[in-house]
Amino acid sequence: MTRIILCCLAAFLMLPAALAPAPAQAQPLPHVDSLDDLHRASSSHAVVTMTVSKVRLTRELTLEEWSKRRDHALIVIWEPAREAGTDTLRTEEGVGGS
Repeated sequence: MTRIILCCLAAFLMLPAALAPAPAQAQPLPHVDSLDDLHRASSSHAVVTMTVSKVRLTRELTLEEWSKRRDHALIVIWEPAREAGTDTLRTEEGVGGS
């Protein structure tokens, strides 16, 4: 009996949260977007070595990246050898790779 009362009480206490409307999506302020665009170059190129560390494993990836504006990018993995040549292309149509 006590268990039923506790379950009903918990459901009653959670009811307002379940019925509340979802919060509106936060929109960035216009001046923040303009500052972001001001500091972003129209294109970029980088060669990066990334180290991924886990409890039992540490590995390094060397990749090269080209980008143009926000909607075009190409990333190619050069090392390790088993992943060399793997690429990812991002365009207006979406993301694809080999």
